[in-house]
Amino acid sequence: MLLIDYFLCYKLSCTETRDVLANIAKSLGWSIKSVNSGEKMIESRNNTPEENYDILLVDWGMPNLNGLETIIKIKTLRPDWQTPIIIMLTEYEQAQFLKHPKHQLVNATLIKPITISSLYKAVMNVKNNDKITINQLNSPKLNRLADIHILVVDDSQFNREVAKDILITEGAIVEVAENGLHALKVLENNSKAFAFDIILMDMQMPVMDGYEATRKIRTIPSFDQLPIVALSASTLKTQLNEAFKAGINAFVSKPIDVNELVNVILSLSTPKPFKKPSLSTDKTTEELDY
Repeated sequence: MLLIDYFLCYKLSCTETRDVLANIAKSLGWSIKSVNSGEKMIESRNNTPEENYDILLVDWGMPNLNGLETIIKIKTLRPDWQTPIIIMLTEYEQAQFLKHPKHQLVNATLIKPITISSLYKAVMNVKNNDKITINQLNSPKLNRLADIHILVVDDSQFNREVAKDILITEGAIVEVAENGLHALKVLENNSKAFAFDIILMDMQMPVMDGYEATRKIRTIPSFDQLPIVALSASTLKTQLNEAFKAGINAFVSKPIDVNELVNVILSLSTPKPFKKPSLSTDKTTEELDY
């Protein structure tokens, strides 16, 4: 099943933590349902037995009924439960959790705070039948995009961080730019020192949008054949036509289906020798004079 089709149910005792995980899950294209206690989760399973979830994120340290006790109780009450991927979230109780005789019911264990890359890596490894424990958090990268140099252009800092975390987890070398103008400056200053293999371009941005940036890139001889993938929440035919007319090579809709994005990148790019870029891409647009 593709990640974008995942229906994510997580139950955590802290509202702030739930909100953070909601943003992470939505950025990965997952649908979400949340409850705030183990008791609520059990009630949900009893009231809507037809609902099946692909992933269950469970807080180990909840009051009254902790995460593992909740899983055990659900399995006891509902032996026909179609078990999803179960990921236990812990903070300081990891040693206690691993001593529990039923800890093997859990597919993966992650230490808070949870990041986009740690959650994504955990799910992908479980899907590949690799059980993850607390002592394996520094597991190897997935490496489907090993040594591919990618420039991510997006005006949203959150989106840039999401993309960078996921792509690095997949083995890519990633630089970021916050708009089309910034992207042009990055390319200009690194045309010889840093050979990009592909650009992921958000099309709707302030200062300079993806359409104009793509048109300008296509006028630069050294980048006229550089693959550019448009990223956009819009699927309107007129906007797609405009993007392809500007010079993009492919289109991936938001929210991003990670497997689709990886496949598109692999189909368009060939890794080149890497040299450290000469310009930090952390500069803001105001610092650029392109």
